[in-house]
Amino acid sequence: MFHGTAPGLVHPAGIPEQHKAINLRLSKGYRSVLKNAAFVYASLLINQVSRAVYVVVLARILGPDLYGMLSYGQAWYLAFLPLALLGMGPLLAHAVGRDREEGARIANLVASIRIVTILVTAIVSGVMGISVSDSPAVSTLMIVFAIALVGRAASLWADEMYQAYEVNRFSFNQAKVFRTTEVLLGMVLALLTRDVVWVAVGHALVWVAQGAWGLFQVIRHLQPLAPRWHWLEVRLLLITGIPLGLSNVFGGLMIQGGIILYKGAGAENELVGNLAINVQALMILGSLFVALSRAALPAVSRSVARGDANHRIYVSVMIRSAFVFGALAAVWALAIGADIVKLVLGPHYQTAGQWLWLMLWGLVPYIIKQAVTNALVAHGSYGLTMWINLVGALSMAAAVLVLIEPYGFAGVVVGMLVGFTVDAAFGLLVMVRMKILDHVADIPKLAAVLALMVSIYLAVASYQPLAAAILATVVLVFGVILSGIVRGNEKEAIWRLIRRRA
Repeated sequence: MFHGTAPGLVHPAGIPEQHKAINLRLSKGYRSVLKNAAFVYASLLINQVSRAVYVVVLARILGPDLYGMLSYGQAWYLAFLPLALLGMGPLLAHAVGRDREEGARIANLVASIRIVTILVTAIVSGVMGISVSDSPAVSTLMIVFAIALVGRAASLWADEMYQAYEVNRFSFNQAKVFRTTEVLLGMVLALLTRDVVWVAVGHALVWVAQGAWGLFQVIRHLQPLAPRWHWLEVRLLLITGIPLGLSNVFGGLMIQGGIILYKGAGAENELVGNLAINVQALMILGSLFVALSRAALPAVSRSVARGDANHRIYVSVMIRSAFVFGALAAVWALAIGADIVKLVLGPHYQTAGQWLWLMLWGLVPYIIKQAVTNALVAHGSYGLTMWINLVGALSMAAAVLVLIEPYGFAGVVVGMLVGFTVDAAFGLLVMVRMKILDHVADIPKLAAVLALMVSIYLAVASYQPLAAAILATVVLVFGVILSGIVRGNEKEAIWRLIRRRA
């Protein structure tokens, strides 16, 4: 017995009923994807804007010495944070997206793993932090940040559940409330106490509150979390997830490791604070591409599953964008970066301003690394991402340890660039071997355009730095277009945009 319109019946508009229903469903699904992607972008934007405000406010109020101490403690616990998550997020999203009932079961297995890993990681982070601390204040910070790790890991766990169930509006709503609260509370505590420990306490309290609220929202709106320990199933999850988890650990070390090694080598807190400013600038500017990678992963994964070329196009565009964006950021930082840092943060951050341009060259390999990781995860090559990031992390550590004594601050920055570059180069080599990477010939063309751009900038900069930066930008843009690095359809779009602006 049929309910509603028979399969062959045609509406007055001429569209068969079943086709109309399919179109409506597809349209609804498409709107859902766009809506969730918009929430992902919005929440990441809030996080990055609040991070920028937080950094500027605390750096000015606390000064480089106390801010350096705070940054060291944050770098320490953030380096441990991926261990608490252990790479289970993509597995969770895959399971829930394929089958909600099976996904709920996997989510409960993940819950049992997460409870153990979060608590163990927090304890290890705190104990090891205390053992290497050089003052009672730093030891106290390590304890406070171990508590922050618990809250932050719980919050990220909730975010992964939101993404798996495609309800990213919860992440957006939480980011609005808790990131604003963190900035305001940090500012108030810094002004009232001038005590870095109290600022850290405020940071930890906000993350614990966000983690607790996030898991409450998961239980209330998505599914009850009932941890279950079935060893064979847990073992399979760990075997699959640990490589990705370790990949995230090594990737995090490339970012936070420079600060930790610099402090461990006996650098003054003031210099550590200056280095932290440079690292934060790199992360904030690179966050746009992190957001693009995060939002593009489902589409890239579908492209891999279909066997079409879209995932290769994505990687090619990201790599070209990395060279252009990174070069522009570095040249403009060389021209006006020191003045901007001095204006925003004050004269105590002169070292950060002096070397900002060098750190921002790291955007080129950093963005390439995001594209490579995305493509390999979409192919299910978790083990390869782990080995690539391990080689990058080891290269960073070795370079920093070799360069830190003769070159100090600049040596640490160069060492971090070595880690990023080795990571990106190794990843590109793997992509070529897997035949994922298109337009390989563009890379030497881009290098030549960048060399011309930098040469012209240096030739003019001694007379007029600002004019040199403008001229270098024009050379880069037109060099990329005229050299054929930008494809025909992309050129047409650019010219149309130029004519429209004219």
